[in-house]
Amino acid sequence: MSDRPLVVVLAYDGLCAFEYGCAMEVFALSRPEAGPDWYRCVVAGVEAGPLRAGARLSAVRQSG
Repeated sequence: MSDRPLVVVLAYDGLCAFEYGCAMEVFALSRPEAGPDWYRCVVAGVEAGPLRAGARLSAVRQSG
């Protein structure tokens, strides 16, 4: 088990791509300047199947 804080980003059909992108930018990208204890980040879908964000962007679960 890690001592790093865990952030779970919820993904749902019709999500706002901008807000999702902000969460991923802050918590999911590597931050070497912040040290080794930066956040762990996972995305959890609240619905089965592809999740759409607008007309041209969709996300599909790869595992779990």
